[in-house]
Amino acid sequence: MERVVKESVLYAFHAVSEVLENSVDLNEILYAVLAAVTSGESFGFNRAFVLLHDSERHELRGYFGMGPRTREEAQRIWSDLETRRITLKKIISGYTPDNFNREKEKFIDIIKQLRCPTSGPNANPRIVRMEQNPGHAFIERATNNPSLCIFPTLGVEEIAVVPLAARGKLVGAIIADNFVTNRPIHQEDLIALDTFASQASLAISRARLFKNLLEKVDELQKTRDKLIEIQQQLIKLERRAAVGEIINHLAHEFKNPIVVIGGIARALSDEIEEGDPRRMYVQTIIDEVSKLDRLLKETVEGIRLQSNREFEELNLNDILKEKVNSLQGYFVASNVEVEMNLDENVPAMMLPRKSIEAICEYMIGNAIEAMPDGGVLKIATRCEEGYVVVEFSDTGVGIPDDIMEHIFDPYFTTKPGGTGLGLHNVKQILEALGGKIKVRSKVGEGTTFDLYLPVKSHYVEL
Repeated sequence: MERVVKESVLYAFHAVSEVLENSVDLNEILYAVLAAVTSGESFGFNRAFVLLHDSERHELRGYFGMGPRTREEAQRIWSDLETRRITLKKIISGYTPDNFNREKEKFIDIIKQLRCPTSGPNANPRIVRMEQNPGHAFIERATNNPSLCIFPTLGVEEIAVVPLAARGKLVGAIIADNFVTNRPIHQEDLIALDTFASQASLAISRARLFKNLLEKVDELQKTRDKLIEIQQQLIKLERRAAVGEIINHLAHEFKNPIVVIGGIARALSDEIEEGDPRRMYVQTIIDEVSKLDRLLKETVEGIRLQSNREFEELNLNDILKEKVNSLQGYFVASNVEVEMNLDENVPAMMLPRKSIEAICEYMIGNAIEAMPDGGVLKIATRCEEGYVVVEFSDTGVGIPDDIMEHIFDPYFTTKPGGTGLGLHNVKQILEALGGKIKVRSKVGEGTTFDLYLPVKSHYVEL
Protein backbone atom coordinates (compact mmCIF):
# COMPACT_ATOMS: atom_id res chain seq x y z
CA MET A 1 0.00 0.00 0.00
CA GLU A 2 2.90 2.39 0.79
CA ARG A 3 4.23 1.85 -2.73
CA VAL A 4 0.80 2.75 -4.20
CA VAL A 5 0.70 5.93 -2.09
CA LYS A 6 4.14 6.96 -3.24
CA GLU A 7 3.28 6.29 -6.87
CA SER A 8 0.10 8.36 -6.71
CA VAL A 9 1.97 11.28 -5.13
CA LEU A 10 4.84 11.10 -7.59
CA TYR A 11 2.49 10.91 -10.55
CA ALA A 12 0.49 13.88 -9.30
CA PHE A 13 3.68 15.92 -8.71
CA HIS A 14 4.97 15.08 -12.16
CA ALA A 15 1.71 16.12 -13.81
CA VAL A 16 1.24 19.43 -12.00
CA SER A 17 4.87 20.40 -11.26
CA GLU A 18 5.17 22.95 -14.06
CA VAL A 19 1.98 24.74 -13.01
CA LEU A 20 2.87 24.70 -9.29
CA GLU A 21 6.37 26.02 -9.91
CA ASN A 22 5.70 28.66 -12.55
CA SER A 23 2.10 29.82 -12.57
CA VAL A 24 0.80 32.81 -10.64
CA ASP A 25 -2.75 32.30 -11.96
CA LEU A 26 -4.78 31.14 -8.96
CA ASN A 27 -7.48 29.59 -11.14
CA GLU A 28 -4.96 27.62 -13.20
CA ILE A 29 -3.29 26.28 -10.05
CA LEU A 30 -6.59 25.20 -8.49
CA TYR A 31 -7.69 23.63 -11.76
CA ALA A 32 -4.47 21.55 -11.85
CA VAL A 33 -4.65 20.62 -8.16
CA LEU A 34 -8.26 19.40 -8.27
CA ALA A 35 -7.62 17.62 -11.56
CA ALA A 36 -4.93 15.62 -9.74
CA VAL A 37 -7.17 14.95 -6.74
CA THR A 38 -9.99 13.62 -8.95
CA SER A 39 -7.86 11.76 -11.50
CA GLY A 40 -7.98 7.98 -11.48
CA GLU A 41 -4.28 7.99 -12.35
CA SER A 42 -3.36 9.71 -9.09
CA PHE A 43 -5.64 10.09 -6.05
CA GLY A 44 -8.86 8.92 -7.67
CA PHE A 45 -11.50 10.83 -5.70
CA ASN A 46 -14.82 11.24 -7.49
CA ARG A 47 -14.96 15.01 -6.99
CA ALA A 48 -13.25 17.73 -4.98
CA PHE A 49 -13.77 21.32 -3.83
CA VAL A 50 -11.43 24.08 -2.74
CA LEU A 51 -12.40 26.42 0.08
CA LEU A 52 -10.20 29.50 0.60
CA HIS A 53 -9.57 31.00 4.01
CA ASP A 54 -10.93 34.49 4.70
CA SER A 55 -8.86 35.61 7.71
CA GLU A 56 -10.93 38.76 8.25
CA ARG A 57 -14.24 36.91 8.44
CA HIS A 58 -12.70 33.81 10.06
CA GLU A 59 -14.26 31.33 7.69
CA LEU A 60 -13.52 28.92 4.87
CA ARG A 61 -15.47 29.85 1.74
CA GLY A 62 -16.13 27.69 -1.32
CA TYR A 63 -14.22 28.84 -4.41
CA PHE A 64 -14.01 26.02 -6.97
CA GLY A 65 -15.15 22.47 -7.60
CA MET A 66 -14.20 19.76 -10.09
CA GLY A 67 -15.58 16.38 -11.09
CA PRO A 68 -18.91 15.03 -12.32
CA ARG A 69 -22.12 16.57 -11.05
CA THR A 70 -24.23 13.41 -11.32
CA ARG A 71 -23.65 9.67 -11.49
CA GLU A 72 -24.75 9.66 -15.12
CA GLU A 73 -22.26 12.38 -15.95
CA ALA A 74 -19.57 10.45 -14.08
CA GLN A 75 -20.08 7.34 -16.19
CA ARG A 76 -19.99 9.41 -19.36
CA ILE A 77 -16.84 11.33 -18.39
CA TRP A 78 -14.91 8.32 -17.16
CA SER A 79 -15.81 6.30 -20.24
CA ASP A 80 -14.73 9.15 -22.51
CA LEU A 81 -11.40 9.57 -20.68
CA GLU A 82 -10.66 5.86 -20.99
CA THR A 83 -11.68 5.62 -24.65
CA ARG A 84 -9.69 8.65 -25.72
CA ARG A 85 -6.78 7.85 -23.40
CA ILE A 86 -6.79 11.35 -21.94
CA THR A 87 -4.08 11.62 -19.28
CA LEU A 88 -3.99 13.86 -16.23
CA LYS A 89 -1.21 15.92 -17.79
CA LYS A 90 -3.33 16.50 -20.88
CA ILE A 91 -6.28 17.62 -18.75
CA ILE A 92 -4.05 20.10 -16.91
CA SER A 93 -2.47 21.43 -20.10
CA GLY A 94 -5.97 22.01 -21.49
CA TYR A 95 -6.68 24.67 -18.88
CA THR A 96 -8.31 27.85 -20.15
CA PRO A 97 -10.29 30.49 -18.26
CA ASP A 98 -13.41 29.29 -20.09
CA ASN A 99 -12.84 25.67 -19.02
CA PHE A 100 -12.35 26.82 -15.44
CA ASN A 101 -15.52 28.92 -15.47
CA ARG A 102 -17.59 26.10 -16.99
CA GLU A 103 -16.43 23.69 -14.30
CA LYS A 104 -17.04 26.24 -11.56
CA GLU A 105 -20.50 27.15 -12.88
CA LYS A 106 -21.48 23.49 -12.80
CA PHE A 107 -21.03 23.48 -9.01
CA ILE A 108 -21.90 27.12 -8.28
CA ASP A 109 -24.89 26.29 -6.05
CA ILE A 110 -22.77 23.91 -3.95
CA ILE A 111 -19.80 26.30 -3.85
CA LYS A 112 -21.98 29.11 -2.49
CA GLN A 113 -23.14 26.88 0.37
CA LEU A 114 -19.66 25.69 1.32
CA ARG A 115 -18.94 28.12 4.15
CA CYS A 116 -17.38 26.89 7.37
CA PRO A 117 -16.70 29.31 10.25
CA THR A 118 -13.26 28.87 11.82
CA SER A 119 -14.24 30.54 15.08
CA GLY A 120 -17.36 31.19 17.12
CA PRO A 121 -19.98 29.01 18.81
CA ASN A 122 -21.24 27.48 15.54
CA ALA A 123 -17.82 26.43 14.33
CA ASN A 124 -16.80 22.80 14.09
CA PRO A 125 -14.00 22.11 16.63
CA ARG A 126 -11.77 20.40 14.06
CA ILE A 127 -12.23 23.32 11.65
CA VAL A 128 -11.40 25.77 14.46
CA ARG A 129 -8.17 23.90 15.16
CA MET A 130 -7.26 24.18 11.48
CA GLU A 131 -7.08 27.98 11.72
CA GLN A 132 -4.93 27.78 14.84
CA ASN A 133 -2.81 24.88 13.61
CA PRO A 134 -3.62 23.58 10.09
CA GLY A 135 -2.24 20.12 10.82
CA HIS A 136 -2.80 17.06 8.64
CA ALA A 137 -5.62 15.74 6.48
CA PHE A 138 -8.43 13.92 8.26
CA ILE A 139 -11.58 11.96 7.53
CA GLU A 140 -14.88 13.48 8.65
CA ARG A 141 -18.03 11.34 8.80
CA ALA A 142 -21.61 12.47 9.08
CA THR A 143 -22.25 9.91 11.83
CA ASN A 144 -19.61 11.60 13.99
CA ASN A 145 -20.55 15.18 13.15
CA PRO A 146 -24.05 15.41 11.67
CA SER A 147 -24.23 19.15 12.40
CA LEU A 148 -21.44 19.99 9.97
CA CYS A 149 -23.16 21.86 7.12
CA ILE A 150 -20.95 20.23 4.49
CA PHE A 151 -22.71 16.85 4.59
CA PRO A 152 -26.24 17.90 3.57
CA THR A 153 -24.74 20.21 0.95
CA LEU A 154 -22.66 17.44 -0.63
CA GLY A 155 -25.11 14.61 0.01
CA VAL A 156 -22.44 12.19 1.25
CA GLU A 157 -21.63 10.43 4.51
CA GLU A 158 -17.84 10.71 4.38
CA ILE A 159 -15.32 13.31 3.20
CA ALA A 160 -11.57 13.87 3.23
CA VAL A 161 -10.57 17.30 4.58
CA VAL A 162 -7.11 18.45 3.53
CA PRO A 163 -5.79 21.67 5.14
CA LEU A 164 -3.81 23.96 2.84
CA ALA A 165 -1.19 25.89 4.76
CA ALA A 166 1.87 28.00 3.96
CA ARG A 167 4.39 28.99 6.64
CA GLY A 168 2.07 27.67 9.33
CA LYS A 169 -0.90 29.83 8.27
CA LEU A 170 -4.15 28.41 6.92
CA VAL A 171 -4.65 29.20 3.22
CA GLY A 172 -7.69 27.03 2.61
CA ALA A 173 -8.82 23.43 2.44
CA ILE A 174 -9.61 20.72 -0.09
CA ILE A 175 -12.72 18.62 0.47
CA ALA A 176 -12.88 15.39 -1.53
CA ASP A 177 -15.46 12.61 -1.63
CA ASN A 178 -16.54 9.51 -3.53
CA PHE A 179 -20.19 10.33 -4.07
CA VAL A 180 -20.49 7.99 -7.11
CA THR A 181 -18.48 4.90 -6.22
CA ASN A 182 -18.96 5.16 -2.43
CA ARG A 183 -15.41 3.85 -2.09
CA PRO A 184 -14.34 4.22 1.57
CA ILE A 185 -11.65 6.79 2.27
CA HIS A 186 -8.60 5.21 3.90
CA GLN A 187 -5.75 6.61 5.95
CA GLU A 188 -3.39 5.88 3.07
CA ASP A 189 -5.38 8.31 0.92
CA LEU A 190 -4.77 11.05 3.48
CA ILE A 191 -1.01 10.45 3.63
CA ALA A 192 -0.79 10.87 -0.13
CA LEU A 193 -2.98 13.99 -0.09
CA ASP A 194 -0.98 15.56 2.75
CA THR A 195 2.28 15.23 0.86
CA PHE A 196 0.77 16.67 -2.28
CA ALA A 197 -1.06 19.48 -0.47
CA SER A 198 2.09 20.84 1.19
CA GLN A 199 3.52 21.77 -2.23
CA ALA A 200 0.19 22.90 -3.67
CA SER A 201 -0.36 25.23 -0.69
CA LEU A 202 2.76 27.27 -1.44
CA ALA A 203 1.67 27.79 -5.05
CA ILE A 204 -1.86 28.76 -3.96
CA SER A 205 -0.52 31.20 -1.37
CA ARG A 206 1.78 32.80 -3.94
CA ALA A 207 -1.03 33.05 -6.50
CA ARG A 208 -3.42 34.63 -3.97
CA LEU A 209 -0.82 37.29 -3.23
CA PHE A 210 -0.46 37.99 -6.95
CA LYS A 211 -4.25 38.04 -7.43
CA ASN A 212 -4.64 40.47 -4.56
CA LEU A 213 -1.80 42.56 -5.92
CA LEU A 214 -3.29 42.75 -9.42
CA GLU A 215 -6.63 43.82 -7.97
CA LYS A 216 -4.90 46.56 -5.99
CA VAL A 217 -2.88 47.68 -9.03
CA ASP A 218 -6.11 47.96 -11.03
CA GLU A 219 -7.64 49.91 -8.17
CA LEU A 220 -4.56 52.13 -8.08
CA GLN A 221 -4.83 52.87 -11.80
CA LYS A 222 -8.42 53.96 -11.31
CA THR A 223 -7.30 56.03 -8.35
CA ARG A 224 -4.62 57.71 -10.47
CA ASP A 225 -7.22 58.64 -13.09
CA LYS A 226 -9.41 60.12 -10.37
CA LEU A 227 -6.38 61.95 -8.99
CA ILE A 228 -5.79 63.71 -12.30
CA GLU A 229 -9.45 64.62 -12.61
CA ILE A 230 -9.67 65.93 -9.06
CA GLN A 231 -6.48 67.97 -9.44
CA GLN A 232 -8.01 69.77 -12.41
CA GLN A 233 -11.21 70.49 -10.50
CA LEU A 234 -9.98 71.32 -7.01
CA ILE A 235 -8.31 74.60 -7.94
CA LYS A 236 -11.68 75.87 -9.17
CA LEU A 237 -13.36 75.55 -5.77
CA GLU A 238 -14.40 78.83 -4.20
CA ARG A 239 -13.94 78.14 -0.53
CA ARG A 240 -10.65 77.41 1.09
CA ALA A 241 -12.35 75.29 3.76
CA ALA A 242 -13.88 73.07 1.10
CA VAL A 243 -10.51 72.69 -0.62
CA GLY A 244 -8.77 71.72 2.61
CA GLU A 245 -11.42 69.12 3.46
CA ILE A 246 -11.24 67.48 0.05
CA ILE A 247 -7.43 67.49 0.03
CA ASN A 248 -7.34 65.67 3.37
CA HIS A 249 -9.87 63.14 2.10
CA LEU A 250 -7.86 62.71 -1.10
CA ALA A 251 -4.61 62.06 0.74
CA HIS A 252 -6.25 59.57 3.11
CA GLU A 253 -8.25 57.58 0.54
CA PHE A 254 -5.50 57.37 -2.07
CA LYS A 255 -2.68 56.62 0.37
CA ASN A 256 -4.32 53.41 1.59
CA PRO A 257 -4.21 51.39 -1.69
CA ILE A 258 -0.64 52.57 -2.32
CA VAL A 259 0.47 51.31 1.10
CA VAL A 260 -1.40 48.00 0.65
CA ILE A 261 0.07 47.30 -2.79
CA GLY A 262 3.57 48.17 -1.62
CA GLY A 263 3.22 45.88 1.38
CA ILE A 264 1.89 42.96 -0.67
CA ALA A 265 4.61 43.38 -3.29
CA ARG A 266 7.35 43.43 -0.64
CA ALA A 267 5.88 40.34 1.04
CA LEU A 268 5.80 38.58 -2.31
CA SER A 269 9.39 39.64 -3.01
CA ASP A 270 10.49 38.00 0.25
CA GLU A 271 8.93 34.72 -0.89
CA ILE A 272 10.63 34.62 -4.28
CA GLU A 273 14.16 33.29 -4.30
CA GLU A 274 17.13 35.23 -5.64
CA GLY A 275 17.62 34.53 -9.36
CA ASP A 276 13.94 33.83 -9.98
CA PRO A 277 12.93 35.91 -13.06
CA ARG A 278 9.63 36.82 -11.41
CA ARG A 279 11.53 38.81 -8.80
CA MET A 280 12.20 41.46 -11.45
CA TYR A 281 8.47 41.94 -12.06
CA VAL A 282 7.71 42.30 -8.36
CA GLN A 283 10.54 44.81 -7.96
CA THR A 284 9.06 46.79 -10.85
CA ILE A 285 5.75 46.96 -8.97
CA ILE A 286 7.56 48.12 -5.81
CA ASP A 287 9.36 50.84 -7.78
CA GLU A 288 6.14 51.97 -9.48
CA VAL A 289 4.32 52.12 -6.14
CA SER A 290 7.11 54.32 -4.75
CA LYS A 291 6.76 56.56 -7.80
CA LEU A 292 2.99 56.79 -7.31
CA ASP A 293 3.54 57.64 -3.65
CA ARG A 294 5.77 60.54 -4.70
CA LEU A 295 3.18 61.51 -7.31
CA LEU A 296 0.44 61.60 -4.68
CA LYS A 297 2.53 63.74 -2.31
CA GLU A 298 3.47 66.22 -5.04
CA THR A 299 -0.09 66.37 -6.37
CA VAL A 300 -1.60 67.05 -2.95
CA GLU A 301 1.11 69.56 -2.08
CA GLY A 302 0.66 71.28 -5.46
CA ILE A 303 -3.08 71.59 -4.91
CA ARG A 304 -2.53 73.07 -1.43
CA LEU A 305 -0.09 75.63 -2.79
CA GLN A 306 -2.41 76.54 -5.67
CA SER A 307 -5.34 77.14 -3.33
CA ASN A 308 -3.28 78.89 -0.61
CA ARG A 309 -4.84 82.23 0.43
CA GLU A 310 -2.64 83.02 3.39
CA PHE A 311 -1.47 86.33 1.93
CA GLU A 312 1.04 88.59 3.65
CA GLU A 313 3.18 91.53 2.64
CA LEU A 314 6.39 90.21 1.07
CA ASN A 315 9.36 91.55 -0.81
CA LEU A 316 10.49 89.10 -3.47
CA ASN A 317 14.12 90.22 -3.13
CA ASP A 318 14.08 89.24 0.54
CA ILE A 319 12.51 85.83 -0.23
CA LEU A 320 15.17 85.11 -2.88
CA LYS A 321 18.05 86.15 -0.60
CA GLU A 322 16.77 83.92 2.22
CA LYS A 323 16.34 80.96 -0.10
CA VAL A 324 19.80 81.33 -1.68
CA ASN A 325 21.44 81.61 1.76
CA SER A 326 19.70 78.47 3.00
CA LEU A 327 20.87 76.48 -0.06
CA GLN A 328 24.57 77.42 0.02
CA GLY A 329 25.62 73.84 0.77
CA TYR A 330 23.56 72.59 -2.17
CA PHE A 331 25.28 75.04 -4.53
CA VAL A 332 28.76 74.04 -3.36
CA ALA A 333 27.99 70.31 -3.67
CA SER A 334 26.62 70.87 -7.17
CA ASN A 335 29.55 73.07 -8.27
CA VAL A 336 27.14 75.87 -9.11
CA GLU A 337 27.97 79.56 -8.82
CA VAL A 338 25.08 81.91 -8.06
CA GLU A 339 24.89 85.46 -9.38
CA MET A 340 22.12 87.74 -8.09
CA ASN A 341 20.97 90.97 -9.70
CA LEU A 342 18.00 92.23 -7.72
CA ASP A 343 16.18 95.45 -8.56
CA GLU A 344 15.96 97.60 -5.41
CA ASN A 345 12.79 99.24 -6.75
CA VAL A 346 10.79 96.01 -6.49
CA PRO A 347 7.77 96.90 -4.30
CA ALA A 348 6.37 94.90 -1.42
CA MET A 349 3.45 92.75 -2.54
CA MET A 350 0.61 90.76 -0.96
CA LEU A 351 1.56 87.13 -1.66
CA PRO A 352 1.15 83.66 -0.10
CA ARG A 353 4.57 83.00 1.46
CA LYS A 354 4.53 79.18 1.35
CA SER A 355 3.57 79.12 -2.32
CA ILE A 356 6.21 81.70 -3.32
CA GLU A 357 8.93 79.93 -1.32
CA ALA A 358 7.99 76.60 -2.92
CA ILE A 359 8.20 78.15 -6.40
CA CYS A 360 11.64 79.67 -5.74
CA GLU A 361 13.00 76.44 -4.29
CA TYR A 362 11.72 74.39 -7.22
CA MET A 363 13.09 76.79 -9.87
CA ILE A 364 16.51 76.79 -8.20
CA GLY A 365 16.53 72.97 -7.96
CA ASN A 366 15.36 72.67 -11.56
CA ALA A 367 18.20 74.91 -12.75
CA ILE A 368 20.81 72.94 -10.82
CA GLU A 369 19.53 69.64 -12.26
CA ALA A 370 19.96 71.16 -15.73
CA MET A 371 23.68 71.66 -14.95
CA PRO A 372 24.90 68.16 -13.98
CA ASP A 373 28.55 69.22 -14.37
CA GLY A 374 28.10 72.55 -12.60
CA GLY A 375 27.68 76.03 -14.02
CA VAL A 376 26.25 79.46 -13.28
CA LEU A 377 22.78 80.25 -11.97
CA LYS A 378 21.66 83.84 -12.42
CA ILE A 379 18.74 85.14 -10.38
CA ALA A 380 17.38 88.58 -11.14
CA THR A 381 14.31 90.70 -10.47
CA ARG A 382 12.86 93.63 -12.40
CA CYS A 383 9.66 95.64 -12.76
CA GLU A 384 7.78 95.38 -16.03
CA GLU A 385 4.37 96.88 -16.87
CA GLY A 386 2.52 96.15 -13.63
CA TYR A 387 4.47 92.96 -12.90
CA VAL A 388 7.47 92.02 -10.85
CA VAL A 389 9.49 89.57 -12.92
CA VAL A 390 11.78 86.97 -11.33
CA GLU A 391 14.32 85.53 -13.74
CA PHE A 392 16.09 82.18 -13.24
CA SER A 393 18.80 81.59 -15.85
CA ASP A 394 21.14 78.58 -16.02
CA THR A 395 24.06 77.57 -18.23
CA GLY A 396 22.81 74.00 -18.50
CA VAL A 397 21.95 71.53 -21.24
CA GLY A 398 18.96 73.46 -22.60
CA ILE A 399 15.57 72.19 -23.71
CA PRO A 400 15.05 70.65 -27.20
CA ASP A 401 12.28 72.20 -29.32
CA ASP A 402 10.25 68.96 -29.44
CA ILE A 403 10.08 68.89 -25.64
CA MET A 404 9.57 72.63 -25.05
CA GLU A 405 5.84 72.56 -25.84
CA HIS A 406 5.21 69.87 -23.20
CA ILE A 407 7.27 71.06 -20.21
CA PHE A 408 4.24 72.54 -18.42
CA ASP A 409 2.00 69.52 -19.09
CA PRO A 410 1.05 67.59 -15.93
CA TYR A 411 2.87 64.27 -15.51
CA PHE A 412 5.26 64.97 -18.40
CA THR A 413 8.89 64.45 -17.39
CA THR A 414 12.25 63.50 -18.86
CA LYS A 415 13.86 62.98 -15.45
CA PRO A 416 14.34 59.43 -14.11
CA GLY A 417 12.03 59.10 -11.13
CA GLY A 418 10.38 62.46 -11.87
CA THR A 419 6.63 63.01 -11.54
CA GLY A 420 6.22 65.76 -14.13
CA LEU A 421 4.37 68.02 -11.70
CA GLY A 422 7.02 70.61 -10.80
CA LEU A 423 6.72 73.11 -13.65
CA HIS A 424 3.02 72.37 -13.98
CA ASN A 425 2.48 73.33 -10.32
CA VAL A 426 4.59 76.48 -10.72
CA LYS A 427 2.49 77.57 -13.70
CA GLN A 428 -0.78 76.84 -11.88
CA ILE A 429 0.28 78.77 -8.76
CA LEU A 430 1.34 81.78 -10.83
CA GLU A 431 -1.87 81.78 -12.84
CA ALA A 432 -3.92 81.51 -9.65
CA LEU A 433 -2.19 84.73 -8.54
CA GLY A 434 -2.90 86.44 -11.86
CA GLY A 435 0.65 85.85 -13.10
CA LYS A 436 2.33 83.83 -15.84
CA ILE A 437 5.57 82.10 -16.78
CA LYS A 438 7.70 82.33 -19.94
CA VAL A 439 10.67 80.25 -21.04
CA ARG A 440 13.43 80.58 -23.60
CA SER A 441 16.18 78.04 -24.15
CA LYS A 442 18.98 76.96 -26.44
CA VAL A 443 20.35 73.44 -26.43
CA GLY A 444 23.90 73.36 -25.08
CA GLU A 445 23.78 76.94 -23.77
CA GLY A 446 21.08 77.05 -21.11
CA THR A 447 17.55 78.01 -20.18
CA THR A 448 15.86 81.09 -18.75
CA PHE A 449 12.50 81.15 -16.99
CA ASP A 450 10.72 84.47 -16.40
CA LEU A 451 8.09 84.39 -13.65
CA TYR A 452 5.59 87.27 -13.78
CA LEU A 453 3.74 88.29 -10.61
CA PRO A 454 1.27 91.19 -10.73
CA VAL A 455 2.12 94.04 -8.38
CA LYS A 456 -1.50 94.06 -7.27
CA SER A 457 -1.55 90.32 -6.72
CA HIS A 458 -4.84 88.60 -6.11
CA TYR A 459 -6.21 85.10 -6.15
CA VAL A 460 -7.76 84.17 -9.49
CA GLU A 461 -10.42 81.45 -9.69
CA LEU A 462 -9.34 79.24 -12.64
